[in-house]
Amino acid sequence: MTVLFDPLDDATVTGTLLTRHNPAAGVIVVHPTPGRTSETTLAMDLMDALGHPTGRLADERIGGLETLWTAVTAWCDGAAITHLVVLRTHLLSTRQHERLLVLWRTLGMDLVLVWHTEGSPTRLALDTVPHRITHRLADVTDHLTAAAPTDRAAAGLDRRPLPPLPNVDADSLRAVVCEQLPRAESDRVTELYDYGRATACRWLADCDTPELDHPAPITGDVPVQPSPLSVMLTALVAESPTERHTLVLLRGAQHGFTLHGYRLALPPQLPHMVGPGLTTGPFTAETASRIRERIAHPVRAGALATALLTGVSYGTLVSIPITALSETADVLLLESHRRTEPGAHAIPPTARPLLAAARTFQALRGAEPHHALLRGGLGSTGHFLRESAAVCKLTLPARHRWHTQWLSMATAYPCDSS
Repeated sequence: MTVLFDPLDDATVTGTLLTRHNPAAGVIVVHPTPGRTSETTLAMDLMDALGHPTGRLADERIGGLETLWTAVTAWCDGAAITHLVVLRTHLLSTRQHERLLVLWRTLGMDLVLVWHTEGSPTRLALDTVPHRITHRLADVTDHLTAAAPTDRAAAGLDRRPLPPLPNVDADSLRAVVCEQLPRAESDRVTELYDYGRATACRWLADCDTPELDHPAPITGDVPVQPSPLSVMLTALVAESPTERHTLVLLRGAQHGFTLHGYRLALPPQLPHMVGPGLTTGPFTAETASRIRERIAHPVRAGALATALLTGVSYGTLVSIPITALSETADVLLLESHRRTEPGAHAIPPTARPLLAAARTFQALRGAEPHHALLRGGLGSTGHFLRESAAVCKLTLPARHRWHTQWLSMATAYPCDSS
């Protein structure tokens, strides 16, 4: 923890620190509401800095002091906030200071308290707290600059509608499209097809599943385990805007498997089935932002993201345990009645903070690992979920049990063992 002294209340100090505010990079800078010394007000200031609404706290049942601070802590943890800078801390009350110290101890983040006065920060009670005191702004800003990750431009999928696709096998689709469709349309289809193929090829090259370690195994009659395959396929179609986009991506992936000596078997009735990319909409950065900006309750936000991504039934959503979410929140295990292992769904980077925050919220409330991850976020018969979707103006997909979805029937195996 760092205490930055700004005895002259230099506007440059405040302005410079505010420019470092970047939640996506793990840095939030909070300017507390002037003249308000309540713990609730500070919690709302933190929620606002994190990009979450504060006008629906009572409606979402997190208006109580302890519940609100639990939500703040969960959102900070879910968003991987590593640096918290609080301005005007010389004006905060003792209870507000104590709340900040509790947050710091709970999450282990780098906390910077900016003291804009000549007085000593005796109210902070720092005798037993490891800290440093500095008058140099650079001691703080240099650290924040170093912490900010390099921005990477993410090229989204071309969302323009695709023409009807020829009913041919995956290996022939690209050539037939180039032959039958106008150049502009065929270019869009082949770009998607090539993306799906490249994704599959990268996955096969990096896959740590023993059955896929070698292009032509001598004995390879055991199918690829469903979990890693499901993760790759759901990641591939997470942002797919239409069924046709999904079909092209999957056909490209099938061709990629063929190039490596494997067969990616998808249900023959795939175009008429349900599941990710077919009956779910695209989960994009815009989708995640809308949820974050309109939903304050971490579990309600996580529940909405899960429903949009997976399209699974209410019965499945309500039964997902906390342990089903991977440590880094990049994979969610779902029930499966058809396999010995549960199905696995990739969680795109934009959705991971939402589900991670839901898990942290449950843990802070005393939930055990086997308890439901989305408890309190769905409502009886899903009415909280429908309310959240309405607030965000997002359409919930038709929901189906995992074992009825196309993904639960996808398998991969060496071509010579088919």
